[in-house]
Amino acid sequence: SRAWRRGVASVDAALRTLAASAGEAYGDAVAALRDILEAIVEKPDDDARRRLRCANAAFARDVDNFDGGRQVLFSAGFQLTHRSSGVEPAQDDEEDDWQVWESLLVLREPNPLSDGFDAWTAWFDNLKACHARLRDEAERLEASRPSKGLLAGAAPSWVDTKRSLY
Repeated sequence: SRAWRRGVASVDAALRTLAASAGEAYGDAVAALRDILEAIVEKPDDDARRRLRCANAAFARDVDNFDGGRQVLFSAGFQLTHRSSGVEPAQDDEEDDWQVWESLLVLREPNPLSDGFDAWTAWFDNLKACHARLRDEAERLEASRPSKGLLAGAAPSWVDTKRSLY
């Protein structure tokens, strides 16, 4: 497996690739990546938040269908792994059963006791820095979108649509 560089510089390179690949979907991809890392930063010890199924439809749509999406996650420390998800029976009696494999992106949290507290701190600092870069990029993209005006489109939640504004 390829060893990816970690850190913000690697995230920046991956974001350039992602922008070229995703086109108009770039903002949604950045927001999805930001949300993935934000969930982990909030609860770094939650294994479920640090494990992404590559077959997940939302993950594929927002991140994995574009060059650069996985690279952002690799920059944060994710690794591609595979696990058996069971056995699928053969369709006829002459073939063997099939072993079914599932691809996952996993962010392994260092154990402060066995790996050392410095290793855990470096891991978490990199995670926070990558998240901050994605948050900044998402905010930049949001700020660059043209304003639709106060009353354009759907009325804001505070507007009583049954009464006139005047």
